Amino acid sequence: MTLIKRLSVVAVFFIVTCGLLTAQISIGARGGFNFAKEYVKVSYAGESESETSEVMTGAAFAGMVEIGLSKYFAVQPELVFIQKGASGKNEGDEIVLNHIELPLLAKFKYSSQYFNAFATAGPTFGYAMSGKYGDYKYKDEDWEGYNRFEIGASIGGGLGLNLKKGTAFVDVRYQFSLNNLAEVSAIEEDYIDVTIKNRGVGVTFGYLYRLGE
Repeated sequence: MTLIKRLSVVAVFFIVTCGLLTAQISIGARGGFNFAKEYVKVSYAGESESETSEVMTGAAFAGMVEIGLSKYFAVQPELVFIQKGASGKNEGDEIVLNHIELPLLAKFKYSSQYFNAFATAGPTFGYAMSGKYGDYKYKDEDWEGYNRFEIGASIGGGLGLNLKKGTAFVDVRYQFSLNNLAEVSAIEEDYIDVTIKNRGVGVTFGYLYRLGE
C-alpha cells in the first residue's frame, strides 16, 4: 500500500470516528405487522402471465440504532425479524416465510417541540430462515428452486411524540424485492422463466431512547 493510500485510509477513519463521537446516538425497538404479498411472473414459449397474491398478515419486530449526523439527517441500521409470504383464496392456503433482515436506512427528520416527522429509504439484506405452507413446515429439500437470500429496498415514513428521554413513534414503510427469488432452470425442451418477488407494507410502533442525556 502506497503512502497516499495509507494516509487516505487514516483520514477516512478519522473523519468517521469524529463523526460518530459528535453524533447523537439513539437506540430503540419497534414491533407490529407486515401486510405481505408475493408477485409471481411466469414466461413460457414467448408468453408471460403475472399474478399478485392475496395479503398475508405477518409479524415484524426490530432493534435499531439511530446515528444523528445533523439536525435533519441520520443513518439508521436495523436488525429485523419479519414474516413475508402470500395468502390464497382458500382458508389455510397461506405461505409464511420467517426472515432475518438488515436494513441500512437514510433518515430525514424534522422536529418541533412536541412532535416530529421522518422519512426513511435504503437497501435491505435478508435471509429466509424457515417457512411453512398451511400446517406443513418446510424442510431443506423444499427450498430447491428458491433463493433464500433477498436484496430489497425500503421506503417509508412516520410520526413521533417527543418525550423527556426519547421518542415514541409509528412507522409505516413499503418494502419490495430487487432480486429474483426464483431459481428455475430449463424444463424438458421448453424454457420457463419464473420471477418471484416479495412486496409488503409494514406498520410498527416503537420507542427510541437518546443516549448520553
